[in-house]
Amino acid sequence: MKHTLLALGITALVLGSASPSLATSLRIKPVLIEAAAEQKATQIEVHNLDSEAVDLQFRVFRWSQGGGAEHLAATRDVVVSPPLATLSPGARQTVRIIRRTGAPLAGEESYRILVDEIPNLRRGQGKQVNFALRHSLPVFFGSGRGDPDQVSWSIRKDADGLWIAANNRSDRRVRISDVEIIDAAGRRLAVRAGLVGYVLAGAAADWRLDAFDVNQAITGSQITIKAALESGPVHGIATLQAH
Repeated sequence: MKHTLLALGITALVLGSASPSLATSLRIKPVLIEAAAEQKATQIEVHNLDSEAVDLQFRVFRWSQGGGAEHLAATRDVVVSPPLATLSPGARQTVRIIRRTGAPLAGEESYRILVDEIPNLRRGQGKQVNFALRHSLPVFFGSGRGDPDQVSWSIRKDADGLWIAANNRSDRRVRISDVEIIDAAGRRLAVRAGLVGYVLAGAAADWRLDAFDVNQAITGSQITIKAALESGPVHGIATLQAH
């Protein structure tokens, strides 16, 4: 079974009708989970900051990228323990993430942990809307080394904006943030602050950026793509293509 992936965020499911109340009081750390090749397990800690108890479900999926999309697939290679928990107000829960397969690691394996807050239907008794909140956390097992020189870039435009694509030929994911697009005349065509997304080991991914003025982006011109990776800043050069 495969699911479309939201890179990292919260999905809300409305369970009633009235004035909405949406706030997550769950603190999870770390929000990026890494385990070295020799490790069989790692863990996260979940802290309930609410004044009421919360029911939680933990699931793990294999994470892949392909065909211009991200995918989650059911797996038994990695499991979580416990899969369910009820946290009283102020309580903390340690959740172990265990790699069960004995297959040797080649580079890096990518997974996502989904933490679902199960709605409390008793809360409000029709006076407010209850929501199911979902947190999606990246999990990496392996010893791959990210290499900025193994990342190639391309860029294209459509009527509304610019699309950048990164192809990661290294055996470790690349985390891309703080992107800046500059044309040959030195004009900034687009900027995206903060996290843009991940490119998994041996995979490719693309993102749409809102352009300040897409008409300034000339098809066939040389474009500089500046970005921040975990290893530091990078500059890529690509020829602008039409969509």
